[in-house]
Amino acid sequence: MLEGVWNPVHKKLLLCTLMTDWEAAAKTPWTTEDATMRQEALMSANVSCDESVRAWTQRENEILLAYLRGRLDLPHPPNFIKEILIGEHRAMFEDMHEAYLNATLTAVDALLLHVLLLARADARGEAAVLAQQLVPLLEFAHGSG
Repeated sequence: MLEGVWNPVHKKLLLCTLMTDWEAAAKTPWTTEDATMRQEALMSANVSCDESVRAWTQRENEILLAYLRGRLDLPHPPNFIKEILIGEHRAMFEDMHEAYLNATLTAVDALLLHVLLLARADARGEAAVLAQQLVPLLEFAHGSG
């Protein structure tokens, strides 16, 4: 797979990624405190309109700080922000989560990566065919506009 001309830094990074034991990395044990914080952050909450938000509790402050520092791994911002922040601030948290904390690789992006790797290792002149396959994938994955 690593045939062709590669930047040595890119080759090293790819090899490190391929050789990483992702099963072990995903099973990192959480402390009891982190597990409790995660459970509290993911509990359902009532959505408040901007005029009826309530004051933060000390515990919510601790959970929010752990989340913002990257110590508390959550699939989305803590649910209790629906009760304590106005709509614009909740939207800012969602945007921040998407931009800095969420790492999503969709199936289309994975397929793009596979096609790019095949094109990179092209030894028989098939890069033109692969490039033709890439155009519809790019338009689907990232919009045509």
